[in-house]
Amino acid sequence: MFNKVVVANRGAVAARVLRALNAMGIKSAAVYSEADYGAPYLEMASEAYAIGAAPARDSYLNQDVLLDVLKRAGADGVHPGYGFLAENAGFAQRVEDAGARFIGPSRQWIANELLIKLGTRVSPCTVGKYMPKRPPGQPRGDQRWATFLRNHARVILACDFFVAVTATFRLLYVFVVIEHGRRQLPHVGVTNHPTADWTLQQLREVVGDEGTHRSLIHDRDSIFARHLDNSIRALGLKVLRTPF
Repeated sequence: MFNKVVVANRGAVAARVLRALNAMGIKSAAVYSEADYGAPYLEMASEAYAIGAAPARDSYLNQDVLLDVLKRAGADGVHPGYGFLAENAGFAQRVEDAGARFIGPSRQWIANELLIKLGTRVSPCTVGKYMPKRPPGQPRGDQRWATFLRNHARVILACDFFVAVTATFRLLYVFVVIEHGRRQLPHVGVTNHPTADWTLQQLREVVGDEGTHRSLIHDRDSIFARHLDNSIRALGLKVLRTPF
């Protein structure tokens, strides 16, 4: 068990890890770039450290700065989430050389005891972001949330990742697809190495050739890069990204 863990990621990924650490009673140290100053996930951490400018190369990919946070925080673990430095063997080795443990897909495959629950509800604010806006001075003509969901739920999919750890401390990434029309999970995939190609294949298995789904909602996790979104669109799905 760890005493304190540096969460070397941001946004929704960091929030999931921080939530799990809090549930386990483990202290945490979050990091943030200038762009993430004041972000909600920082309030979940025991302490937070500024790590530089907004570009990832100057902050979340800056190994020296992250190792300095590890030392200043007196932490004994670093959880990289996924993306950024999660699969950087050199960084994993530097963490271990500093006397801490790298909680991720390193050569030693050491993981912390995390189990993060998935919520299936999509908020009105999220959907409202993609609904037509009423021009000033004109009567309301856009759909309320309830109407939008009633009319379109059967063609809406949403997907998300969460992290689980086996009894042998093996880190697994669970990919869940939600079908809002029937409020069911038509697909669950598990991997120890999430990639864009693997994620796309999971979605292909859900979409198939029937063409019954029209939209896919996902968050802004780093795995959903532009090329993956373009491939998702090629499946006939409109990509809707949440605000965070």
